Amino acid sequence: MRAHAFGLESGDLAPIAKRLYPDVPFPIRGEVHALVHPAAGHFMAIEDGGLLNNWKRDASGNWSLTSRLELEEFASYWSLSSHGKFAIGASGEDLSCWNATTGELVWTAVAPDWITALAIDQQGRSIATGHDNGTVMVWDINQGVCRGVIGTSEHSISSVSFHPDGTTLAAADESCVISIWAIEHLEIEPRRLIGHKGRVVSLLWDPATGYLLSAAWDTTVRVWDVVGARPVILLNDHSGHVTALAISPDGKTLTSTDSSPSWRTWSMESWRCQGGARYLPGEARHLAYSPDGLSMVIGLEKSQIMRIPAGQSGPVFVPDPSNPWTPRPGLFYGSDDQMVALDSIGQLTCWPMDAWSMETAPIERENPGAGFHAMAMDGSTILALDRFDRRRNGNTSGVLALSRLEGAGGRVTRLVNLEGPAQPSSCLALHVTAGLAAACSPMHPDIWIWSVPDGNPRLLISDPLKAASIQDLAFSPDGRLLAVVGIHAVGSGGQTVLIDAVTGSEVAGGNHAAWRVAWHPDGKALAVIEQRGQVAILDEQCHLIGRLRGLTDVVQVLAFSTDGNWLVAAGEDRILRVWPAEGGKPVAALELSSHAGALRALPDPDRMAVLLSDGGVWVVDLPTLMEGHPA
Repeated sequence: MRAHAFGLESGDLAPIAKRLYPDVPFPIRGEVHALVHPAAGHFMAIEDGGLLNNWKRDASGNWSLTSRLELEEFASYWSLSSHGKFAIGASGEDLSCWNATTGELVWTAVAPDWITALAIDQQGRSIATGHDNGTVMVWDINQGVCRGVIGTSEHSISSVSFHPDGTTLAAADESCVISIWAIEHLEIEPRRLIGHKGRVVSLLWDPATGYLLSAAWDTTVRVWDVVGARPVILLNDHSGHVTALAISPDGKTLTSTDSSPSWRTWSMESWRCQGGARYLPGEARHLAYSPDGLSMVIGLEKSQIMRIPAGQSGPVFVPDPSNPWTPRPGLFYGSDDQMVALDSIGQLTCWPMDAWSMETAPIERENPGAGFHAMAMDGSTILALDRFDRRRNGNTSGVLALSRLEGAGGRVTRLVNLEGPAQPSSCLALHVTAGLAAACSPMHPDIWIWSVPDGNPRLLISDPLKAASIQDLAFSPDGRLLAVVGIHAVGSGGQTVLIDAVTGSEVAGGNHAAWRVAWHPDGKALAVIEQRGQVAILDEQCHLIGRLRGLTDVVQVLAFSTDGNWLVAAGEDRILRVWPAEGGKPVAALELSSHAGALRALPDPDRMAVLLSDGGVWVVDLPTLMEGHPA
C-alpha cells in the first residue's frame, strides 16, 4: 500500500479553461466501483485497480483530490462504509477489509464460494456477501468472522442490502427474486418478493417507511412493502436498464439512473417523476447524496465522477448522432467577441473572450425562453429549434426560429418563426452573409432553405440523399454550396452531396455515409465523420483525398483551424488530436477531462475551443500543444 497526497493535477499543458458549472468534473483513471459521501465537504470513490480516491473541499469552496490510496489491485467488487471508515474488497473467494483513512489492510478471509455482491450496514458493523452458488453470508466487519450463512437460492446473487437499522437483510438473485431475512433469525425461511423480469442490480431501503426499492434491467424501479411481501408501486419511466438508486437525506426524493444514459428524480410522496430525463455523458453505476442534501455525486462507467447540485438538471453535453431526439450541444463564436455554449437542457451561456480565467470569468448568464434543442449561429444571428419533450407533452412540433443575441448580456430576441420542415429539425445551417438558413429532420428526407433575416421560404429540396437519413448540414465558407451528409436508417451506406444553395441542384456527390461534416476554410475540401466513426477528407467533387490515421476510437466532433492548416478531432477515447489539414498521422494529442461535445475554431488560427461533457470549455493553443504533446 502506498498513499499519495496532492492537489488535483491539470497536466503539464494547461489549456485556458472556463467552468460553465463549478465543481462538476472529477476525472479518474478507471471505472468507479464504489462511491460514498461521508461528509458535506468530503467524498470517496474506489476505481479500477483498487485505487481509493479522497476529494475534499477547502474553506474557499474549492474541491481537490487530497489522497489516492492503493488497496487491492485485483478485487472485482468493492463497498465503502457510509461513514468512510472501511473499504471492503472481494476477489474471487477472497475477502479483504481496509482502513479507508490510512489504506492499511485490517484483515483477510476466504469465503467458500465466488463472491458476486457486497454490502456494508449503515452502522459499519456487518458485511453481507452474495455468492455464485446462491448463498449469502454475514460477517463481523471488525474481526472478519462469519456470523451466519444462508442457502437462499440455486441462482447466483446479484445484489445485497442491509436495512438502515441493521436488523434486516435483502438479497436478489439471478432469477430476479428478492429474499428478505431478519439478521437475528437467519434460519427462518425468508419472505420472497417476485415481479422483476430482468437482473436486479440495486437494492435500497427507505428508512422512513421501511419499503424496499429495487432497480433492474427490465427498465423498472419497484417499491415493495416488505412486511406484507407485496408491491407498492412500479416506476417505469426509464428507457434503459436501471443501474443505480439513491434517496436524499430528507427522504423526499429518489434519484435513479439508467443505461440510456440518463437520470431521473422522483417524489417519494407521490412517486411522480420530476422534470423528466436528464442526460449523462456515460452510464451511471453509483450515486451518493451529500449528508446536507445540497448535492450528489454520480460515478460513471467512463472514468468520471460528476458532482451536481441538488435540484439542477446538470451540465451535461451528450453528442448522440444516432438519436435525433437527443439535444445537440453546440459551441459558437459570436459578434461582440463572445463565446456561446448550448447545453443538453437547452440553456445558453455566453461570456466575453477576455474573461476566460477562473478569476475573471463572469457569472453564467441564463436566458429564459432560450431553451433550444439544436442551434446554429453566425455573428449575432441564431437559427434554433425550441426544446420540447415529446414523451411528456405529446408535442413533436417544436418551433424553429431565427433569433438575435443582443449585446454582451446575452439576451435572445426572436425575429421570426420558420414554417415547413418536419420535426425534430435538428440539422441546421446558417450563413448570414449569403442570407441563407437551412434545416431538416433526420426523420424526413427534405431540406428547407429560407432567406435571412426575413424568414421567407426560398427552396424546398426533396430527398437529396436518395432516402438516406440526413444527419448534418453545413454551408461552404462563401455560402454558395450546402454540404449534406447522411446514412441509411437500415443497414449500412449513405451519401454525401454538395447542393447549389441558390438553385437547389446537386453539384457533386459520393457514397460516403457520414454523421457530421466540416468545411475547410478555403471551401475546396471538407471532412466527414463516417458511419463507423472514422474521418475522411473529400474534395469539391466529393472524391476521397485523405484520411485521418492514428485514431483509436470513434470520432464524435471535428473542425478545421481558421487558417486551414490543421484538422482537430476528438472522440470516445477522450483524446483531442491534431492533424495536418490534408490528413495522415496526428502531430499532437491531449487527454481531455471528459468527452467533447463540440469544437469551435477561433479567429486566432492558433486556438481551438472544445466544449466538454463535464460542463467546461477549454481553449487549446495548437502550437503549444504540438510542441509539448506530440502524438
